[in-house]
Amino acid sequence: MSERKRKRIIRRKARPRVLVALRRPVMFIDTIVDVARSWDWDLLDYQLACNALPEDLPLNGAIVDLLPDDPLVVRLRERKCPIVRLGLRSHPLDHLLPAVLPDLHASGQLAATHFLERGFEHAAFVGWFPNCESSVYHHLFVSFKKAFEHGGGYVHGYSMVDYHQPHETPEERFVRLQQELGAWLVQLPKPIGIMANSDLILAKLCVIFRSLGGYVPEEVALLGYGNTTWCHRAPVSLSSISPGYQERARRGMDLLRSLMDGEDSPAAPIFVPPAGLVKRRSTDILAMSDILVAQALVFIWEHIQENLTVADVAHAVGLSERQIGRRFQQAIGRSVNQEIVRKRIEEVKRLLRTTRSSITEIARLTGYRSARYLHYAFQKDVGMTPGEFRART
Repeated sequence: MSERKRKRIIRRKARPRVLVALRRPVMFIDTIVDVARSWDWDLLDYQLACNALPEDLPLNGAIVDLLPDDPLVVRLRERKCPIVRLGLRSHPLDHLLPAVLPDLHASGQLAATHFLERGFEHAAFVGWFPNCESSVYHHLFVSFKKAFEHGGGYVHGYSMVDYHQPHETPEERFVRLQQELGAWLVQLPKPIGIMANSDLILAKLCVIFRSLGGYVPEEVALLGYGNTTWCHRAPVSLSSISPGYQERARRGMDLLRSLMDGEDSPAAPIFVPPAGLVKRRSTDILAMSDILVAQALVFIWEHIQENLTVADVAHAVGLSERQIGRRFQQAIGRSVNQEIVRKRIEEVKRLLRTTRSSITEIARLTGYRSARYLHYAFQKDVGMTPGEFRART
């Protein structure tokens, strides 16, 4: 085979090679790999090159989570390599480095709406310097505060969480945080909805508040940001906003491919809205001053798979059936039985949307005596059969 023919075959088989330089790859890497495979691209992780960039390394593009003035980005730009940034916030040099960013404004509005819909009149935000414009999550805080107050609520002071002190043991650190955050939490009006700019911060807050004898979500409802595994590792499973990592990764790869094809960079960053708000126990409550009704609601929601009676609910909170009935009407405007039915239907809808379980299995999981009775109750309440509902969602 001639040398010319051999080189022609090599050129024909060559595939685009893209550098991946992500400090926190876990959020994006699976989607990036899946897209690259579908496009027949080769990837090279920056860490595999020991964070070096050999001059003879052929690159067709790069996807990073670094700032535009990072040394690696500067070197890649010098080599005329198309780059896309998967960042957290805007940067003055975004005109030099196309960016795909989370829509923190939309996330703040989503969080505020979640608390307002549950009847909360008071809310708070916890995080690192959220009132400082240079803070990564400043826009999340500002949007949350503005939307909640526009809805008639009041947002209380925020607190910096979990900083280190020299020579402090883990036990001493926990006691200090318990004292500092405890003093802040105690003076807040109850019930209150608290948002944190990370699930980890919220999980620690949950541990501290519970250690002080507080009730979550009866007194304090907690909502995080990130929808990470921390939501499942806290004493109470945490509701959280899913930022849409997969969609951001896909949009970033689409943008990179267009740049590699010679198309112009966008004039401004691309903002991707959150994927949604994942509801869990930490906000599964309606805001109310009657803590016994709040505790009764949590009891109903945690035992919805059982054949609950009014007597069961009354006994759980130490009230008579007449007392619990009267307090339910005063607090939420419906009876105990009506709340049991409402919660069962809500849980049936969730299972129909998120699982392929049979109607018989769903009936067992939601306290219905039979699939036939579930079918009847669901159609009466929703106006369609469970099968029709599943087909439309």
